[in-house]
Amino acid sequence: HVTGVQTCALPIYGDSLVDIDLNNLINFALDANQPAIVTAVKPPMNYGFLKIRNNIVESFDEKRTPESSFISAGFFVLNRSKIFEYYSPSVDFEKSVLPILSSRNELGAFIHLGNWAPMDNIFDKFKLDKLWKSGEAFWKNW
Repeated sequence: HVTGVQTCALPIYGDSLVDIDLNNLINFALDANQPAIVTAVKPPMNYGFLKIRNNIVESFDEKRTPESSFISAGFFVLNRSKIFEYYSPSVDFEKSVLPILSSRNELGAFIHLGNWAPMDNIFDKFKLDKLWKSGEAFWKNW
């Protein structure tokens, strides 16, 4: 049972899996009292990270995520009493609302350091299918 959901909307992108505790996420959002909360996760690193200045590589970190790097996990909590000051069906949520909220310091971030996985391509699907078949699907909690 999730408490506090009456005052919130919980949109998701639907193309990723996460082992987030919804009660913790909603309680964080209620305490933050922001128009919107985005769930932030560490991105999977499949490539080397380059720090470049004036076309010179200052550092090279092979497949290591920079400590300050986060991406949206695609799980949001919207405060129903505040979000409609910024959002309507004719407005693009990602391209309009989120940038406005972040520029006004009104977009909270719930940092999730647990498991998260995208399913953006066939290789992600194979990886997630393998986890499911092996019984190691972190998102299965039933």
